[in-house]
Amino acid sequence: MALPVSGDIAIGGSTIRSINYEFGRSNTATTSFSELYRGGSLVQATNTNVPASGAISLDNFHNARQSGSRTYTSGSGDFTVPNGVNSITYSIVGGGGGGSAGYQVGGQYPGYGGYYIGGGGGSGGRRINQTLAVTPGQLIAYSVGGGGSNQGGGGYANVIGTAGGATTFGGVSATGGASGTGYNDSGNGGNRGNQAGGGGAAGSPGGSAGVQPPNTSGSIYPYGGAGVSVNGTTYGTGGDGGSPNPNTTGTVGTGGVVYISWG
Repeated sequence: MALPVSGDIAIGGSTIRSINYEFGRSNTATTSFSELYRGGSLVQATNTNVPASGAISLDNFHNARQSGSRTYTSGSGDFTVPNGVNSITYSIVGGGGGGSAGYQVGGQYPGYGGYYIGGGGGSGGRRINQTLAVTPGQLIAYSVGGGGSNQGGGGYANVIGTAGGATTFGGVSATGGASGTGYNDSGNGGNRGNQAGGGGAAGSPGGSAGVQPPNTSGSIYPYGGAGVSVNGTTYGTGGDGGSPNPNTTGTVGTGGVVYISWG
């Protein structure tokens, strides 16, 4: 919401013509003119009609509005819609899946020697720049999905990562990316004829699948599914698979986010 574009404006009160109401203060709070300068403790710098110093008038607040944001990168809770806010924009990203371990099979398995690079984890699903009509004081539950882990060392078992967690905001969700699959992992259709680790499935909606690597001892290594940038930081990236020489674990997936902005 915003203050009216013309007419009377008050400092106190609980109507759309109140500066206190628009900027989230109690309608009975005492506000001095020095608190009303642009870029100060109350009025955000985006309100360019409001002076940052010197003479100030209530007329400067025509069409002024509260702006702000919240970023949640872990845990769960409730977002409280600020006073005067009737529309928000939100982005949510699920956690990236963990990468699986690499494994080099030696001569102890005749006919099955070779290099088996671990599969990369899939990236988290994402819903970016979604708008939502809200009311001041409304509570919206959120939960942020963590990144998947990398399990165990290289070897015949216990080599796959774990999936990333789902992120939710209200009734909307973005699932985590699946883990990369590992050497001889039956969950990816693996058998003694197909032992390389496979790429993890993408989170939904809109995630990226992890890479299924070739069986090679060369320098081509798998990568997890690509994450997405939200407000300048990348979230939900899938973990890389481990190399086979020496046997190494994959890397963890990165966690998700809930980002909310208004004004």
